[in-house]
Amino acid sequence: MLRSRIALAVIGLLTVPGVLTASTAGASTLRPNAVSATQPTRILDTRIGLGAPQQPLTLGSTITIGVPAAIAAGASSVVLNLTATDATANGFVKAWPCADPMPATSVLNFTPGHTAANAVMLKLTSAGICLTSNVAVQVIADVSGWYTGTDDFVGSTPNRILDTRVSKNPLAAGQERSLAIAGQPGIGANATMAALNLTVDTPAAAGYLVAYPCGTTTNGSTVNFSAGETVANLTLVGLSSGKVCLRSNVSVQLVVDSYGWSAGAGKLAVQSPTRLLDTRDPAQWPTGIVQSTSTVQLRVAGRAGVPNTADAALLTVTVAGAGGDGFVTVWGCDQTFPLASTINTWQGALRSNLALVKLSITDGTACLQYRSSNGTATHLVVDAVGWSTGGPTRLPPTGVGTLLLPGATTCTSSQPVTFAFCDSFGAANANPLTRSGDLDATVWGVSRTNSLTNWTQDEFNRWPTATMVGCGADQPVTAPNDVKICNGRVYEAVSDQGGQTTLAMYPKQPFDIAGRTGTVTFDVSADSGGPHNAWPEFWWTDQPVPAPHGHLASQAPYAANSFGFAVDGCADNQTGVGNMMITRNFVEQDIPFTSVGCINKGSPTGGLNHFEVRINANRAEVWASDPGSTAVRLIAFADVAMPLTRGVIWMEDIHYNACKPGFGVPQCDHTFAWDNVGFDGPTPYRDLTFDVQDALTPSSEGGVNLGYRVTTDVTGVTAPGVYWTQTPTKQFVAFNWYPWDASVPSVRVNGGAWHDTPWPFDSETFVWRTIAVPVSLSEIHSGSNTIEFKYPTATGTVVSNVNVILIAATTVP
Repeated sequence: MLRSRIALAVIGLLTVPGVLTASTAGASTLRPNAVSATQPTRILDTRIGLGAPQQPLTLGSTITIGVPAAIAAGASSVVLNLTATDATANGFVKAWPCADPMPATSVLNFTPGHTAANAVMLKLTSAGICLTSNVAVQVIADVSGWYTGTDDFVGSTPNRILDTRVSKNPLAAGQERSLAIAGQPGIGANATMAALNLTVDTPAAAGYLVAYPCGTTTNGSTVNFSAGETVANLTLVGLSSGKVCLRSNVSVQLVVDSYGWSAGAGKLAVQSPTRLLDTRDPAQWPTGIVQSTSTVQLRVAGRAGVPNTADAALLTVTVAGAGGDGFVTVWGCDQTFPLASTINTWQGALRSNLALVKLSITDGTACLQYRSSNGTATHLVVDAVGWSTGGPTRLPPTGVGTLLLPGATTCTSSQPVTFAFCDSFGAANANPLTRSGDLDATVWGVSRTNSLTNWTQDEFNRWPTATMVGCGADQPVTAPNDVKICNGRVYEAVSDQGGQTTLAMYPKQPFDIAGRTGTVTFDVSADSGGPHNAWPEFWWTDQPVPAPHGHLASQAPYAANSFGFAVDGCADNQTGVGNMMITRNFVEQDIPFTSVGCINKGSPTGGLNHFEVRINANRAEVWASDPGSTAVRLIAFADVAMPLTRGVIWMEDIHYNACKPGFGVPQCDHTFAWDNVGFDGPTPYRDLTFDVQDALTPSSEGGVNLGYRVTTDVTGVTAPGVYWTQTPTKQFVAFNWYPWDASVPSVRVNGGAWHDTPWPFDSETFVWRTIAVPVSLSEIHSGSNTIEFKYPTATGTVVSNVNVILIAATTVP
């Protein structure tokens, strides 16, 4: 039998806002609102100061999580997904209702260098939920659901039921041990299922442990572990005559803690773990290992003991043999991709969690997508643990499921080219720890600047809420959720509110024209209202510096060496190239160009304009189409000596105070749609770029502040998850800053030497600048890195869009 580390944990990945109703088992009378599942809602992140001070949870300190407004009144228990990261040593987190004494039990174990997650079901009181840890660690909490009443689940104060380290009676290999649960402290005498946290402590050999109702069989497992590892996982398990049975294939010390129970009078049901999918088994899954960003569409309803009328399912999902850092997301296939992850993994790890998933209404499926930081594949294992009844009648299942490949490559060119890079935005790849929104952060970087920056007015790169159009119903969005993928396009919405804004997106693979004419292609809704509104820009820069150009040629951050153009020319319902620019050694120059013609404007809700940019050492040509067509015509060209032969391309959304009256069509709150971004040429490498998360602090002026105030005192930020797969050729700390005087912030990495940079620009201040400060690879280490800034003058500055950039740090997949 194939085994995997399967942790039965109800986690923060419920993809459908709404309610799972409840009923008496076997009856048709429904009790609404007994089990509620919700889109995961982050209520705590100590890394950014959300829900608690921006500092690690440390020994002796306690964090109190209040009752989130999203939870319905009358909720009796809450389901949280807890994540620990950036630990300083081996340790654990405790979670309990604040109205009760702190328990002896822990719910989450972790080690330095790895991100660990586990779920907890806790009794909910007005005093909130308390968290503490025995070592310094950053903690994240997501609400994923709750219970109302007592028919489906009764949360209790955590209680220790078994500790073989104390009883001196380890669970022997192959031994079945029954453990009385019903009637234990906090557990009702009539309990038929219980939430148990099972901890295996430093076993001598690798193996697995399974918990199941006594007298039943199972082909799954509950906890898998390596030698010397301490692993804890929450499981919801059925009881037989008030007992649960435990079995391990190797001798283990075992700790069992209870977190709640049910008498089975509602709609929630559980069973012995029953396997739905194992991609390692070619007999049931002939397509084999799952590639990064591929999606498994798994039939759940009507299989592995789950009724065909199940409304939701409890699925234990395991990543087996991951090739690098990554995560799995699980959601109902008929819903949008959620901004959450289910399991965090690292190379060689077996990690699991249990997702309560609202199944697709028509076919009863759940979708699983794995994304790795280095593009490697993994195996997925899924067990059915339970379900909630009351779903629709469906046709019987006809198989296990299907594999959905990433979006089809539809980059096109009017000339024969072989694409070295192409992204047609077939699937969202959201990562909440980056600035990239729905874009895959291993492939794309995103940066944002706004002239609404004045620290005397609570503006630190203030980013107002915008209205996104075209990606479903019109919706308010702000960073990083202002970049979304849907309908096979990427949409980005910006509201300038009287400022001058840049939203810049770039793929981390270089475009090279050495000795040839290179071609870049992209589609965009080129509907600019003119140069005092919003418009798209194309840029090509020698370094991957954030927000490499600004709203005006006379006020730009300036990459050191670059070429670009703005799409804001022509009039009425047409558009074209408004200007072309280069920079050499940070000096900007408008270049003469010939405007040949115009194109009809596209639309984010309709047809896009197709662009082809053809560049060689001495000439640039811009070809474009009318919306919905790929038949391009030359619209502008320039004969100019290019200041670079290799660099990264940028798709930018630029605003210049579009709300100002008297300047044509107001586009101060506007959405652009992009698609099919690609280029030809060699594929030498891909850079690895690691974001420092935006500050995301509310501004009293509206929206959120993205930047950090830097003065003569030291300001520190964190770049998590740094790694490289081949030795980088260069290393940078890149950032934007808004100087009030001609000074560049000093930078150091992980407490090393300070790096001071002379001012390289013209004399203009009070505009955003961008730079990449070289650092040594010896200053950077794997995992989280601390970046510190200080400013040489008392006026201070604002720093934003901070990245650790490793050039040529991995190969192109």
